[in-house]
Amino acid sequence: MTTQGQNAEELRLIANGVPALLSYIDGGARYVWCNESYNRAFGYSNEQIRGKHIREVLGVAGWESVRPHVTRALSGESVTFENQVRIKDGSLYEGHISFVPHRDAGGCVRGVVVLVNDLTARKAAERALRKSEQMLERSQSTAHVGSWEVDLIGAGATRPGGVKWSAETFRIFGYTPGALELDGATFLERIHPEDRDQVRATIARFTETAEPYENEYRIVRPDGTVRMLHSWVNSEKDATGRPVRVIGTCQDITERKRAEQELRDADRRKDEFLAMLSHELRNPLAPILTAVEIIEQAGPAEGELRATYQAVIARQVLHMKRLLDDLLDVARVSQGKIQLRRERVELATLLSQAIEVSRPLLLDKGHALEVASASEPLPIEADSTRIVQVFANLLNNAAKFTDAGGHITLTSRAVGNQAEVSVRDDGTGMSPDFLARAFDLFVQATRSFDSAQGGLGIGLTMVRTLVRMHGGQVEALSEGPGRGSEFIVRLPLLTGAPAPLAAAPPAARAVATTPLEVLVVDDNVDAARALEQVLVLAGHRVARAHDGPGALASAAARPPQLVLLDIGLPGMDGYAVAAKLRAAGHHRATLVAVTGYGQDEDLRRSSAAGFDRHLVKPIDGATLREILAAVSDRLGPGQTPPRT
Repeated sequence: MTTQGQNAEELRLIANGVPALLSYIDGGARYVWCNESYNRAFGYSNEQIRGKHIREVLGVAGWESVRPHVTRALSGESVTFENQVRIKDGSLYEGHISFVPHRDAGGCVRGVVVLVNDLTARKAAERALRKSEQMLERSQSTAHVGSWEVDLIGAGATRPGGVKWSAETFRIFGYTPGALELDGATFLERIHPEDRDQVRATIARFTETAEPYENEYRIVRPDGTVRMLHSWVNSEKDATGRPVRVIGTCQDITERKRAEQELRDADRRKDEFLAMLSHELRNPLAPILTAVEIIEQAGPAEGELRATYQAVIARQVLHMKRLLDDLLDVARVSQGKIQLRRERVELATLLSQAIEVSRPLLLDKGHALEVASASEPLPIEADSTRIVQVFANLLNNAAKFTDAGGHITLTSRAVGNQAEVSVRDDGTGMSPDFLARAFDLFVQATRSFDSAQGGLGIGLTMVRTLVRMHGGQVEALSEGPGRGSEFIVRLPLLTGAPAPLAAAPPAARAVATTPLEVLVVDDNVDAARALEQVLVLAGHRVARAHDGPGALASAAARPPQLVLLDIGLPGMDGYAVAAKLRAAGHHRATLVAVTGYGQDEDLRRSSAAGFDRHLVKPIDGATLREILAAVSDRLGPGQTPPRT
């Protein structure tokens, strides 16, 4: 073999041993020769591929993607580019391609040497890395967690000590991602001045120890807003243990901190409320017990003394009942279970009723009440009872927090399409901090245990909720402690043609009832006996039981016309007793649930069990007399038992 032949064979062996794809094409873009790597990729032998046009091997799409580069190479230009082509197994082959013109001795281009380096794995890795980075960025953005790093050597950073932030870190600090060049000073500039020394000291300790740490601090964004961040910081070390990179994350925890503070405040208010509730419920017990002792010791001729202290007991029990009613009301309001009974009413009428409700407290503290009523009518569509409750609460609040002999002003007027009512006092006033929380549940400005300033801190919450339910707004104003307070309520006025205003509810009429057969069921023996005695004194025939079986047996012996039935009985509860009474044929008897449970679910259950009415303990005398009269009227003459 000649030396030239030996050289050609050596070149062929070398070319076939190269993993890159090598080929040679002539001036017509047809293959002259390919190495084995090229042949394997496209599935041809040298004999099969020789003379084929590039289009026949790469396909139409592949040829169109390389044709501009082939044209340039055949014109004498060396060309490099990246491209994708479909190979024998159907996969995409990504390569870095070089077209090198081959010239003859005269300098004319005779063909092109093609070199293709496989980029498939590298490109796949780059795509996987980009996808991972995008997923990380999305995860950080979703979780509002940013990351950052400081290269202590300089690799991967613009300079040694340079800082690299993730896009979410830029956003956390109030910047558009990549908006500015970063360094340590940039970070420290954004730290809240009050936290800057603490952050510097923490960084200094980390510089000495390189031990991971967590830290919380505030930042001030460029727009002036303050946010609280939590950072986790660690270092990456080389084989010698020397830190080469600092990595960290930061998370905006402002909302979490605010929620934690609100929970602490709510927990504190709960404890204060329980203490106040205990005080408010225990407070009436002292005069009640004292009054009972005085009545027991009073002689037969001291009727006036007994009457005085009976009135004390009645007032204190009524006070306790109002506290419990307030608790029930606020529970129903907070759950959105209050249903308004709206009607067209004149606001001045409701304000007068609210004044009457609050008059005892105003008189007790010697306050002067000035009323400045609107000169024109103020018609509104409202639940009269609830609007009276709103303004009675505001007047009571003003009376409680104004020293004896104070001045309270109630003003009403029309402002545009709204009725505006102001309740102003010259009392204790409110601090700015309290003013912001005045309508929150269980909040009181002062934790005084003076009974004149008692209450459960739920009145203003009720006011705000009821006013909003009527489509209005309420606002609290005060110039500060000791300078009085003002509450302004705005309610929408009715417009259009006037309609008849709702008539005031008729006054309760005195009722006389014929004797009834009554069954009283309560496991509290004292309560049952007391109710029995009230009914006997009113001329009714009463049977008493203290559990379910006893009630059923009594009803079987003497069929009742009215059953006053406690729900919370031992063993068989009142719901079950009511159902069994109906099943036993007592369909004409009026069943009244008497219970300490008064939620909507309790009313629904009592109705489903067959009760006609649902009363929450304690029952007041007027309600009991109204029920007795209603039962008597329903039964009619000749339906009541003879008196014995």
